[in-house]
Amino acid sequence: MKKIIKNPMFTFILGAIIFSGISVLALTLMAKDISYSNSTSGLSATNLQDAVDELYTLPGLLSNQKLCKLKDTTFGAKGQVGSKYECEVGNNIKHNFYILAVKGNTVKLIMEHNITEGTANTTLPWSKQGTSSTIDAMTYIESNNLKTTWNNVIDIDLPSAQDIANAVGNTSWKVGDKDYTEWFYFDPNGNTYGQTKVANATNLSNYRWLYNYTRECTNYGCDSATSLGEGEAY
Repeated sequence: MKKIIKNPMFTFILGAIIFSGISVLALTLMAKDISYSNSTSGLSATNLQDAVDELYTLPGLLSNQKLCKLKDTTFGAKGQVGSKYECEVGNNIKHNFYILAVKGNTVKLIMEHNITEGTANTTLPWSKQGTSSTIDAMTYIESNNLKTTWNNVIDIDLPSAQDIANAVGNTSWKVGDKDYTEWFYFDPNGNTYGQTKVANATNLSNYRWLYNYTRECTNYGCDSATSLGEGEAY
C-alpha cells in the first residue's frame, strides 16, 4: 500500500505463529507505511487505536485496500496488547491477529492460527536440520510466495522472544541473558514467573491467545474448542 500523506502515523507488523516442538516461532510481516492528517484526509481519529478502525472502514480513502478491523477486546483493550484484529494482508486475503507489542508508531501482531495449520508442515525449525526434507520457517514463506501474495506487506521476519515475554508481563526476563533451560510459563505463580504450571483445563490462561489452536493445549489452559489433535503443532 503506498504512502498517501507525509509523516507516517503508524506501521503494522503482522505475525503468524509457527511452532517447533515446545518452542514458539512466529512470522512477522510489516505492512506498508500509512499516514494521515486530519486537515487533508478528513479522518476524525486522533490516535493510533482509533486510526486502525477508521482507515479500515472509511469509504474511498484507500479504495479497496483495507488494513485491520477490531474484532475482540477479551484479552486487551483496543489498540493494546492482546486485542484482536482482522487484517487484510493481501487482496482478499484476511487473517486474524492479536497485538503483540506497541512501540511508538509501530504495532506488532501475531497470527491467531499456525500459518501451517492443516498442512504437511505443522512444525518448522528455525533453520534446516539434518535431512533435505526438513524445511525452515523462512523457506516456507518464500516457497509459498507470501511476500508476493501478501502484497500489503513490505517485510517478513520472526518476532523476538522478548516481545512475547513482555506481552505476558515478564519484562525482567531478558532474552540475551537466557539459555534453553530458563523457560517460564506465561501465567505467574503469584507474582513469580517460573516453571510452575498454573493454567490448566479448568483454570484458563490469561495468555491463551498466544497458543490457542495448537495440539492438545487444553491441559495448558487454552480454550478447549481450539485444542487441535495429533499431527498439528504443539
